[in-house]
Amino acid sequence: MLFRFVSLIACLLVLSSVKAQDTTQYNLKLNISGRRIRGTFNQNVLATKLDFRLENKRWSLYNSTSYRYNETNGTTIEDNWYHLTSASYHVKGLILFPTAFYHYDNNLMFRLNSRQLFGGALSIKKRWKGQYLRLDAGAGYDITNYNGAQFENTQWVGSERKRRVMIVHFVHEHKFFKGKLTFFNDFFYRHSLEEQTDYFYWIAPRLSVRVFKGLSASISYEYRLENVHLINLSSDNTTLLYGLTFYIGNY
Repeated sequence: MLFRFVSLIACLLVLSSVKAQDTTQYNLKLNISGRRIRGTFNQNVLATKLDFRLENKRWSLYNSTSYRYNETNGTTIEDNWYHLTSASYHVKGLILFPTAFYHYDNNLMFRLNSRQLFGGALSIKKRWKGQYLRLDAGAGYDITNYNGAQFENTQWVGSERKRRVMIVHFVHEHKFFKGKLTFFNDFFYRHSLEEQTDYFYWIAPRLSVRVFKGLSASISYEYRLENVHLINLSSDNTTLLYGLTFYIGNY
């Protein structure tokens, strides 16, 4: 918890020090959305998310933090944090540069007490004619603590899993009609190097319409599949999101 707040404060301090004549680019996005979750549970949930991105010709920093809370009939269904921080160094431009990352989340609905994933990747990034593309491929170490010990599709038993993993992350953004309409697609894949059957992937296409400068409305569909999962939980779940995004930045 402390690390997440320190990371966010550090990002904001860096933002406040950026001068107008500097070539540094930044953006800050606050998203407030409703979520319709299907799969293990059927729930309508209010969610908040804060994204911060800062970059120049040599390096880039990204921080994403979200929080969800849901209570039904006096029972807490969700009290979930999600946090991702990454830092990249552009050695020779935007082709094959190193990236380091740290990820934390917990999820009561999926009986996930905590998950920490950290590691490194080689990355490619490109911008052209209203489009943005980024690909990260690398490896890391996953430490996950579950609320339960019996799993499907594996012989492994125990509430804590420590595993080496490979990861692939792909992002594509395409703007239409002078930026009034934006299509965004996000794909993440994680595969354990300890077990062939232990893999996870997440796909999230999103369509955003600019209402006016600094405000847009969006709708997104998320598909989540985890092949090794706790018994009595669904392996795949979908989420429909609809909400507003507030934006400040110089790109």
